[in-house]
Amino acid sequence: MAKSYYSDGLPYEDQSNLRGQIPSFWKYMLACYVNKVFNGGLSDLNRRARELLEPNSSAAVLDLGTGDAETFLWWAEHIQSRDLHALDAVPNDHSDRIKTIITSLEQKFPFDDNSFDCVTSSQNIEHIVDTPLYLAEIQRILKPGGYAVILTENLASWANIAALVCGWLPFSSTLMFGYSFGNRLIWHDSLPKTDMSRFYKEKIWGCLGHQRLFTPFALKQISERHGFRCEAVFGAGYAPLFGVLSRWLSRLNPAHCHFIGVKLRKPIG
Repeated sequence: MAKSYYSDGLPYEDQSNLRGQIPSFWKYMLACYVNKVFNGGLSDLNRRARELLEPNSSAAVLDLGTGDAETFLWWAEHIQSRDLHALDAVPNDHSDRIKTIITSLEQKFPFDDNSFDCVTSSQNIEHIVDTPLYLAEIQRILKPGGYAVILTENLASWANIAALVCGWLPFSSTLMFGYSFGNRLIWHDSLPKTDMSRFYKEKIWGCLGHQRLFTPFALKQISERHGFRCEAVFGAGYAPLFGVLSRWLSRLNPAHCHFIGVKLRKPIG
Protein backbone atom coordinates (compact mmCIF):
# COMPACT_ATOMS: atom_id res chain seq x y z
CA MET A 1 0.00 0.00 0.00
CA ALA A 2 1.20 3.49 -0.83
CA LYS A 3 2.45 5.85 1.82
CA SER A 4 0.75 9.23 1.95
CA TYR A 5 1.19 12.21 4.27
CA TYR A 6 -1.14 14.64 5.99
CA SER A 7 -0.44 18.36 5.89
CA ASP A 8 1.23 18.14 9.32
CA GLY A 9 3.68 15.52 8.02
CA LEU A 10 2.10 12.47 9.68
CA PRO A 11 2.39 9.41 7.38
CA TYR A 12 -0.43 6.92 6.80
CA GLU A 13 -1.17 3.89 4.63
CA ASP A 14 -3.38 4.90 1.73
CA GLN A 15 -5.87 2.30 0.44
CA SER A 16 -7.52 4.69 -2.00
CA ASN A 17 -5.15 3.80 -4.86
CA LEU A 18 -5.79 0.03 -4.83
CA ARG A 19 -8.50 -0.12 -7.51
CA GLY A 20 -6.27 -2.07 -9.90
CA GLN A 21 -5.44 -4.69 -7.27
CA ILE A 22 -8.95 -5.27 -5.89
CA PRO A 23 -11.17 -6.83 -8.58
CA SER A 24 -14.37 -6.59 -6.53
CA PHE A 25 -15.88 -3.09 -6.68
CA TRP A 26 -17.62 -3.38 -3.30
CA LYS A 27 -14.37 -4.46 -1.64
CA TYR A 28 -12.62 -1.50 -3.22
CA MET A 29 -15.30 0.80 -1.82
CA LEU A 30 -14.84 -0.92 1.54
CA ALA A 31 -11.09 -0.25 1.31
CA CYS A 32 -11.76 3.44 0.74
CA TYR A 33 -14.11 3.47 3.72
CA VAL A 34 -11.47 1.73 5.87
CA ASN A 35 -9.04 4.40 4.75
CA LYS A 36 -11.38 7.00 6.27
CA VAL A 37 -12.41 5.16 9.42
CA PHE A 38 -9.52 3.01 10.60
CA ASN A 39 -6.52 4.84 9.16
CA GLY A 40 -8.11 8.12 10.17
CA GLY A 41 -8.52 6.78 13.70
CA LEU A 42 -4.95 5.50 13.82
CA SER A 43 -3.69 8.88 12.63
CA ASP A 44 -5.71 10.62 15.35
CA LEU A 45 -4.17 8.24 17.90
CA ASN A 46 -0.66 9.02 16.65
CA ARG A 47 -1.38 12.74 17.00
CA ARG A 48 -2.67 12.23 20.54
CA ALA A 49 0.47 10.25 21.38
CA ARG A 50 2.61 13.08 20.01
CA GLU A 51 0.90 15.50 22.38
CA LEU A 52 1.97 13.30 25.31
CA LEU A 53 5.61 12.99 24.24
CA GLU A 54 7.83 15.35 26.21
CA PRO A 55 10.25 17.65 24.34
CA ASN A 56 13.77 16.92 25.57
CA SER A 57 16.71 17.40 23.22
CA SER A 58 18.95 15.19 25.35
CA ALA A 59 16.49 12.30 25.74
CA ALA A 60 17.50 8.78 24.76
CA VAL A 61 14.46 7.43 22.89
CA LEU A 62 13.69 3.84 21.91
CA ASP A 63 10.94 2.67 19.56
CA LEU A 64 9.78 -0.96 19.56
CA GLY A 65 8.49 -2.61 16.40
CA THR A 66 9.47 0.38 14.30
CA GLY A 67 8.45 -0.82 10.83
CA ASP A 68 9.36 1.79 8.22
CA ALA A 69 10.09 4.27 11.09
CA GLU A 70 8.16 7.11 9.43
CA THR A 71 5.83 7.66 12.40
CA PHE A 72 8.69 7.32 14.87
CA LEU A 73 10.63 10.06 13.07
CA TRP A 74 7.53 12.27 13.08
CA TRP A 75 7.30 11.81 16.85
CA ALA A 76 11.04 12.42 17.22
CA GLU A 77 10.66 15.86 15.60
CA HIS A 78 8.41 16.78 18.51
CA ILE A 79 10.74 15.30 21.14
CA GLN A 80 13.64 17.18 19.49
CA SER A 81 16.14 14.44 20.28
CA ARG A 82 18.64 12.88 17.90
CA ASP A 83 19.50 10.01 20.23
CA LEU A 84 17.11 7.60 18.53
CA HIS A 85 17.12 3.81 18.82
CA ALA A 86 14.89 1.02 17.53
CA LEU A 87 14.33 -2.70 18.01
CA ASP A 88 12.56 -4.65 15.29
CA ALA A 89 12.60 -7.97 13.47
CA VAL A 90 12.93 -6.15 10.13
CA PRO A 91 15.22 -3.25 9.08
CA ASN A 92 14.20 0.28 8.11
CA ASP A 93 15.73 2.76 5.67
CA HIS A 94 16.82 5.34 8.23
CA SER A 95 20.11 4.01 9.55
CA ASP A 96 21.55 7.52 9.28
CA ARG A 97 19.11 8.76 11.94
CA ILE A 98 18.10 5.69 13.97
CA LYS A 99 20.36 3.13 15.63
CA THR A 100 18.39 -0.04 14.85
CA ILE A 101 19.03 -3.50 16.25
CA ILE A 102 17.39 -6.35 14.35
CA THR A 103 16.04 -8.83 16.88
CA SER A 104 12.91 -10.58 18.03
CA LEU A 105 11.00 -8.64 20.70
CA GLU A 106 10.06 -11.91 22.42
CA GLN A 107 13.22 -11.91 24.52
CA LYS A 108 15.30 -9.74 26.82
CA PHE A 109 16.15 -6.42 25.17
CA PRO A 110 19.88 -5.89 24.39
CA PHE A 111 20.24 -2.80 26.62
CA ASP A 112 21.45 -2.10 30.14
CA ASP A 113 19.09 -1.18 32.95
CA ASN A 114 18.01 2.48 33.09
CA SER A 115 19.11 3.29 29.52
CA PHE A 116 16.24 5.35 28.09
CA ASP A 117 14.19 8.41 28.93
CA CYS A 118 11.32 7.42 26.63
CA VAL A 119 10.05 4.23 24.99
CA THR A 120 7.39 4.21 22.28
CA SER A 121 5.46 1.20 21.01
CA SER A 122 2.87 1.67 18.28
CA GLN A 123 0.66 -1.22 17.16
CA ASN A 124 3.16 -3.70 18.50
CA ILE A 125 2.19 -5.05 21.92
CA GLU A 126 -0.73 -6.95 20.34
CA HIS A 127 1.85 -8.92 18.32
CA ILE A 128 3.74 -10.10 21.41
CA VAL A 129 3.14 -13.55 22.89
CA ASP A 130 5.04 -12.99 26.16
CA THR A 131 3.40 -9.71 27.19
CA PRO A 132 4.67 -9.84 30.82
CA LEU A 133 8.28 -10.10 29.61
CA TYR A 134 7.72 -7.28 27.12
CA LEU A 135 6.39 -4.90 29.77
CA ALA A 136 9.03 -5.95 32.29
CA GLU A 137 11.77 -5.19 29.76
CA ILE A 138 10.33 -1.76 29.00
CA GLN A 139 10.25 -1.05 32.72
CA ARG A 140 13.80 -2.32 33.18
CA ILE A 141 15.44 -0.23 30.45
CA LEU A 142 13.62 3.00 31.34
CA LYS A 143 15.42 5.41 33.63
CA PRO A 144 13.63 6.19 36.90
CA GLY A 145 11.14 8.90 36.02
CA GLY A 146 11.19 7.86 32.38
CA TYR A 147 8.00 7.07 30.51
CA ALA A 148 6.51 4.86 27.82
CA VAL A 149 3.70 5.48 25.36
CA ILE A 150 2.05 2.26 24.16
CA LEU A 151 -0.55 2.18 21.39
CA THR A 152 -2.63 -0.81 20.27
CA GLU A 153 -6.03 -1.94 19.02
CA ASN A 154 -8.97 -2.25 21.38
CA LEU A 155 -10.71 -5.59 21.79
CA ALA A 156 -13.76 -3.72 23.14
CA SER A 157 -14.19 -1.37 20.17
CA TRP A 158 -17.71 -1.12 18.75
CA ALA A 159 -16.40 -2.54 15.46
CA ASN A 160 -15.00 -5.63 17.19
CA ILE A 161 -18.15 -6.06 19.28
CA ALA A 162 -20.32 -5.84 16.14
CA ALA A 163 -18.19 -8.49 14.43
CA LEU A 164 -18.68 -10.85 17.37
CA VAL A 165 -22.44 -10.26 17.30
CA CYS A 166 -22.37 -11.33 13.63
CA GLY A 167 -20.54 -14.52 14.60
CA TRP A 168 -17.25 -13.39 13.03
CA LEU A 169 -13.80 -12.87 14.46
CA PRO A 170 -13.21 -9.34 15.77
CA PHE A 171 -11.50 -7.21 13.14
CA SER A 172 -8.47 -6.97 15.40
CA SER A 173 -8.15 -10.78 15.52
CA THR A 174 -8.44 -11.58 11.82
CA LEU A 175 -4.69 -11.44 11.15
CA MET A 176 -2.93 -14.00 13.33
CA PHE A 177 -0.89 -16.30 11.09
CA GLY A 178 0.27 -14.08 8.26
CA TYR A 179 -3.10 -14.18 6.51
CA SER A 180 -6.59 -12.88 7.30
CA PHE A 181 -9.65 -15.01 7.95
CA GLY A 182 -12.83 -15.25 10.00
CA ASN A 183 -14.60 -12.02 9.02
CA ARG A 184 -16.74 -11.46 5.90
CA LEU A 185 -15.67 -7.81 5.65
CA ILE A 186 -12.01 -8.55 4.98
CA TRP A 187 -11.29 -6.50 1.87
CA HIS A 188 -7.59 -7.18 1.29
CA ASP A 189 -7.62 -10.98 0.77
CA SER A 190 -6.90 -10.55 -2.98
CA LEU A 191 -3.77 -8.45 -2.48
CA PRO A 192 -0.30 -9.98 -3.01
CA LYS A 193 0.80 -11.98 0.01
CA THR A 194 4.12 -11.59 1.80
CA ASP A 195 6.19 -14.73 2.30
CA MET A 196 6.04 -15.39 6.06
CA SER A 197 7.94 -18.70 6.04
CA ARG A 198 11.11 -17.21 7.59
CA PHE A 199 9.17 -15.84 10.54
CA TYR A 200 7.50 -19.22 11.12
CA LYS A 201 10.87 -20.96 10.95
CA GLU A 202 12.50 -18.51 13.36
CA LYS A 203 9.39 -18.38 15.59
CA ILE A 204 9.13 -14.60 15.29
CA TRP A 205 5.41 -14.73 15.97
CA GLY A 206 4.94 -11.00 16.13
CA CYS A 207 5.56 -10.59 12.41
CA LEU A 208 2.75 -13.02 11.64
CA GLY A 209 -0.08 -11.01 13.15
CA HIS A 210 -1.97 -10.17 16.31
CA GLN A 211 -1.41 -12.56 19.21
CA ARG A 212 -2.85 -10.69 22.24
CA LEU A 213 -5.60 -8.06 22.43
CA PHE A 214 -6.44 -5.67 25.26
CA THR A 215 -9.15 -3.33 26.42
CA PRO A 216 -8.17 0.05 27.94
CA PHE A 217 -8.82 -1.25 31.46
CA ALA A 218 -6.80 -4.43 30.85
CA LEU A 219 -3.86 -2.54 29.33
CA LYS A 220 -3.76 -0.15 32.27
CA GLN A 221 -4.07 -2.96 34.82
CA ILE A 222 -1.35 -5.20 33.37
CA SER A 223 0.99 -2.20 33.02
CA GLU A 224 0.50 -1.25 36.67
CA ARG A 225 1.11 -4.87 37.64
CA HIS A 226 4.59 -4.49 36.12
CA GLY A 227 5.52 -1.45 38.16
CA PHE A 228 4.29 1.45 36.04
CA ARG A 229 2.18 4.40 37.10
CA CYS A 230 -0.44 5.06 34.44
CA GLU A 231 -0.70 8.79 33.67
CA ALA A 232 -3.12 8.71 30.74
CA VAL A 233 -5.53 6.36 28.98
CA PHE A 234 -6.83 7.56 25.63
CA GLY A 235 -8.43 6.37 22.42
CA ALA A 236 -9.14 7.30 18.81
CA GLY A 237 -11.11 5.97 15.86
CA TYR A 238 -14.76 5.71 16.89
CA ALA A 239 -15.73 3.23 14.16
CA PRO A 240 -17.93 3.13 12.17
CA LEU A 241 -17.75 6.94 12.30
CA PHE A 242 -14.90 9.15 11.11
CA GLY A 243 -13.83 12.76 11.05
CA VAL A 244 -14.90 15.35 13.61
CA LEU A 245 -17.66 13.21 15.12
CA SER A 246 -15.28 10.30 15.63
CA ARG A 247 -12.73 12.55 17.32
CA TRP A 248 -15.32 14.05 19.63
CA LEU A 249 -16.75 10.68 20.68
CA SER A 250 -13.25 9.28 21.14
CA ARG A 251 -12.49 11.93 23.74
CA LEU A 252 -15.85 11.28 25.40
CA ASN A 253 -15.67 7.48 25.45
CA PRO A 254 -12.21 6.00 24.78
CA ALA A 255 -13.34 2.62 26.16
CA HIS A 256 -14.97 1.72 22.83
CA CYS A 257 -12.58 3.36 20.35
CA HIS A 258 -10.91 1.08 17.86
CA PHE A 259 -7.43 2.28 18.88
CA ILE A 260 -6.22 2.94 22.41
CA GLY A 261 -3.10 4.09 24.16
CA VAL A 262 -1.55 4.57 27.57
CA LYS A 263 1.21 6.78 28.92
CA LEU A 264 3.15 4.99 31.64
CA ARG A 265 5.72 6.40 34.08
CA LYS A 266 8.48 4.45 35.82
CA PRO A 267 8.47 5.63 39.44
CA ILE A 268 11.54 7.24 40.95
CA GLY A 269 12.89 5.19 43.81
